[in-house]
Amino acid sequence: MIKFFRNIRKKLLKEGKTVKYFKYAIGEIILVVIGILIALQINNWNENQRLLKKEHYILVSVTKELEDNLKQLKNGISINTNYLNSLSTYIKNPAIRHNLDSEMFKSLMSYFPATINSPILNDILETDKGEIISNSLYMGKFRKLRISYNLIEKQEFYLDEFWNSKATDFMIQEEVSLDDLESESDIATKNKKLQNLINSQKLLTLLSIKKILQRDWFNNQMEALTKSEHVLATLKHELEKD
Repeated sequence: MIKFFRNIRKKLLKEGKTVKYFKYAIGEIILVVIGILIALQINNWNENQRLLKKEHYILVSVTKELEDNLKQLKNGISINTNYLNSLSTYIKNPAIRHNLDSEMFKSLMSYFPATINSPILNDILETDKGEIISNSLYMGKFRKLRISYNLIEKQEFYLDEFWNSKATDFMIQEEVSLDDLESESDIATKNKKLQNLINSQKLLTLLSIKKILQRDWFNNQMEALTKSEHVLATLKHELEKD
């Protein structure tokens, strides 16, 4: 094709048709430019399609991750609601303390850890994958959601640090453990151990502090649950349009 155009230009020059030569040369340049622009347009379209597919894959992946975390959050919140209610009842109602059994005591001493795995969300926020997300609103929602996840982790760390040290020290001091209460076959001995615990002001103080930490941690889980549901609904709506 290039040789063909070159031959035409040579012929025009030989015939002395200079004006036609320049017109033809300009026309040839215009055709080349148009060809380049079309090629660039096609290349840009192909690149945009590739990025759209990659964005779709990322959004589908983070949607699945959110669904999994939402299930974990709901399960944990359901269990921790019961634990928190037991704590509140025990602390507010002295009469309940004298009817304390090993199951209730176990409930007072327990909490269910929050399990949140968000490698895909973190990857979006910490790498260039975030640049692929065309809707900037998503990035803002993702950042706020990760802040909520981090608050849960941070609050659970405080709760663990306090309870693992203080509760362990208390149980050692009282020479009793949850295993003892569960395995003790002699009801009288078991009730005596529980009665000693009931009369301990230190236990009431420990449980009161635990309740404060556990309630704040629980509230963080509820906030993360609300944000997760909102982000998930938005993502699903967007994916349905595709």
